[in-house]
Amino acid sequence: MPVTGRIDGIPSEVWHEEVLAPQFAYEAEHLLGHYVAIEKVVLAEYVRMDLVDVADAAALGARLDTLSPEAVRADPEQNMSDISFAVERHVQAGGPVFAAWHVDRSRNDLQACAQLMAAREGLSAIAVDLAAFGRAVIALAARYTDTPMPGYTHGQAAQIISPGFHLAALAAETITALRRMLHTYDECDACPLGSGTMAGQELPWDRARMAGLLGFARAQPHALVAVASRTWTDVIAGTSPTTRSYSAASPPTS
Repeated sequence: MPVTGRIDGIPSEVWHEEVLAPQFAYEAEHLLGHYVAIEKVVLAEYVRMDLVDVADAAALGARLDTLSPEAVRADPEQNMSDISFAVERHVQAGGPVFAAWHVDRSRNDLQACAQLMAAREGLSAIAVDLAAFGRAVIALAARYTDTPMPGYTHGQAAQIISPGFHLAALAAETITALRRMLHTYDECDACPLGSGTMAGQELPWDRARMAGLLGFARAQPHALVAVASRTWTDVIAGTSPTTRSYSAASPPTS
């Protein structure tokens, strides 16, 4: 059974080994839970649109619950070494599925959504640690405001400062980093589901509802931005690009 009507060949061995298999392993370990959550939200929309009845939805949801990193593997012949196709194969292996499953949908916005969900988790964890670090630095700075120490510039002693003064600067930089992260988190908090391949979908998907069910603050209003933009990765990496790059093909992978 082909996994898609558009692809009629399998990935080359070198492409599988060097690119697809490593990415598959990473996504299976870090993003699979997000893919399952996304599938369940899409399934809930099928029920809302009367494309699937509650009993079929419950059966498919039970199959999705059996997914784990150990249950899927990159296979060029069976799933094109693609995590979305692997999820589909795993569910299909449990028996026949209803005809409406996977109607009017794209891998592009699913992949972008899973990546954003993982990014939000990572940003939140880092922010918690940075906030704790900042509080500890401020508390330590308050203890050493009157202790003299040399301040250096160009490798030479320049002015008398204090450890508290130096630590206060470190705390200020930590707060600045947290503000930048908050801006990046806000960019990641727009859900791409419903954007399709690049220009939207045909069915009346409730994008606001899907965003809410997945914990996003809002739906991303522009479909091409949703599936093709990865500027948040540049911010996390410490760069600040002034231009945004788009592709009319599949979105870039991480």
